[in-house]
Amino acid sequence: DYGLVLADLDRALGPKALERQAALDQPLAVFLEDDYPRIAAFSPDGQHLAWGGHDKVLTVEMAHLADVRALPFNPDKPKTRGLAFAPDSLTVAYAGADTLVRVVHVATGQCVHVFPGFREGVWAVAYSPDGKWVAAASYNRKLEVLRLGNRDNPHDSVHSNLGKVQRALFSKSADHMLVATADNRLLHGTVRHAAGEVYDDVSDVFGEGAS
Repeated sequence: DYGLVLADLDRALGPKALERQAALDQPLAVFLEDDYPRIAAFSPDGQHLAWGGHDKVLTVEMAHLADVRALPFNPDKPKTRGLAFAPDSLTVAYAGADTLVRVVHVATGQCVHVFPGFREGVWAVAYSPDGKWVAAASYNRKLEVLRLGNRDNPHDSVHSNLGKVQRALFSKSADHMLVATADNRLLHGTVRHAAGEVYDDVSDVFGEGAS
């Protein structure tokens, strides 16, 4: 099986364990059996940790495994590459070689949104600060902005031919995006762009090594 594992750190470790770990100035060691994590993220409220890899087994030092949860994924198409928590920490969005972007409720593990249409898989996902949008960068050189509140037309905006987008970020106002590509470019543009609008290359502002 391939998938994401989710651990409630307060219940799995307890606040005292986390305090001791912080006092020792040592990293919290997390291990996967027979696998390695590809991507990981803490929820904004600090209560959960999620990561993607090739196995659903989680080991946390100084703790037990009672609160580990495997989230839905397609075992025939591994490699979770994109993962992001919602600003309110209630849901997590993730995708990878699977052709779907899933938005899952953290507390229950149930899918609340499933977005199809990514024929070649997804490299990265990002939540907007207002929690209304999820951006997905697909293998086929497209950045799609998914509207969570509209099931009839969720693929709200499609930005084509940006190159292989490896990271994507929303502005605080959620109306602009910054994307980093595999060919070391940083591109800037609006979320809901006008017809024919092109993302601006702003790599010179940040220097080399954009991705």
